[in-house]
Amino acid sequence: PAYLVQELIEGTTIEKLAENRGGKLPPEIAVLIASLVADALAAAHARGVIHRDVKPENVMIERTGTTARVVLTDFGVAHVSGLESMTATGAMVGSPAYMAPEQARGHDIGAPADVWAIGVLLYRLSTGQYPFPGRDAFQVIASIARGTYARPSQLEARVGPGLEAIIARCLKQPLPERYPDAVALARDLREEMRVVGLEDAGPVLR
Repeated sequence: PAYLVQELIEGTTIEKLAENRGGKLPPEIAVLIASLVADALAAAHARGVIHRDVKPENVMIERTGTTARVVLTDFGVAHVSGLESMTATGAMVGSPAYMAPEQARGHDIGAPADVWAIGVLLYRLSTGQYPFPGRDAFQVIASIARGTYARPSQLEARVGPGLEAIIARCLKQPLPERYPDAVALARDLREEMRVVGLEDAGPVLR
């Protein structure tokens, strides 16, 4: 019989981590975590895999000795380029609050859809709120379609201009204005980490 072997991750999700700290994290820690998620996505994208469901519940932190690592989990709805999808044409896949506009419309998606999700993740971790809120999935999708949201610095004064610019580029509706891939996003996130003195990620994360 077929079987699946999975790694045991002994740690917590960043969703629970934020919940235990009043619903959000210091913006610089959000940047650190997002940079490592972007690295994971870059590795997946290089192999033609689009995650499609990046959210705090699917990101775990595991302590390992004197350091720690971020693990991107749940590739259960991932799309593999070149393989026929098991999803019905036009069907929505993923969590509405983190869906890129093209994903919410059921269109073909690529790396920029995962970039959008990191933008929402950064916004949520830094401010404790969603950029595109709603009482149900339909309201959330309508909010995403409108594309307007409060600047994160209006909700959390500790969000600096560098992080705010990164989030804004992640959440651009037109694809050419968004980060083209997770590699470009990770590069800007690392520069933001350098500015605030968090270049040695592992011990800081632990």
